[in-house]
Amino acid sequence: MAHLNLNYDELTSVLCLALHLANADGNIDDTESKAILKALTDQYDFDDKEDLLKEYLADAFKMEPAEALIHLAAFGQEEKQWASNFFVKTIVADNELTEDEKQLYWKIQDLCKLPDHNLS
Repeated sequence: MAHLNLNYDELTSVLCLALHLANADGNIDDTESKAILKALTDQYDFDDKEDLLKEYLADAFKMEPAEALIHLAAFGQEEKQWASNFFVKTIVADNELTEDEKQLYWKIQDLCKLPDHNLS
């Protein structure tokens, strides 16, 4: 997989929205947390960089979703495809795709012009 060239704020934005999607059903369970970390570490090397990973996650929790949406909307198509796949992997990780998760995903998809995913 090609390395995406996202800056700190852009990657933090993806994490912020993934966390909101995971929490759309009222809680972020362990499988969703693991899916977020796996999708992130599949693309980016955080070996021996645990402090940096913690910093990204802490800043993602603090970031306003509106700011994250602004960053995501400005992504190129390859980055939008990656973010969209990241989000879908997050919300299906617990094998419970709720209506709230679908609605939030579709809202993000619409606002940021992400590629289509069939979530039915």
